[in-house]
Amino acid sequence: IDPSTGRMSAGRSNQHWYQLGLKHMLRLGDTYGKTWSIHPDAPTKKIEGRTLTEIRPVCALCTSAHAKLLPDVPLVGWDVALTREKGAVLLELNISCNLFLGQYNRKQYSDFMWKYMVALE
Repeated sequence: IDPSTGRMSAGRSNQHWYQLGLKHMLRLGDTYGKTWSIHPDAPTKKIEGRTLTEIRPVCALCTSAHAKLLPDVPLVGWDVALTREKGAVLLELNISCNLFLGQYNRKQYSDFMWKYMVALE
């Protein structure tokens, strides 16, 4: 999801990452690299091209929670649900969030982490 517009790109899965056992250790699985323009569990739900109109309150909620709860942690993944009753609601945070399939400015992230690590020294 583009955080400035709310526009969704094709969906991806990291299901291959969470396989248990030695037989799965070197196997990427059948979802690796695959994208979905329609939700795989709900064939009438289009993903790609939709716009999440609630993107601003979602980003504001995550930014506020991060500032209040984990101000010294440089990167946190926030899982958010949109509800009819309460709007955007935090479900959980992921301190070791998975960036393998993330869409982000890698140069900006690398520069940020470099400065952060230098400051820790």
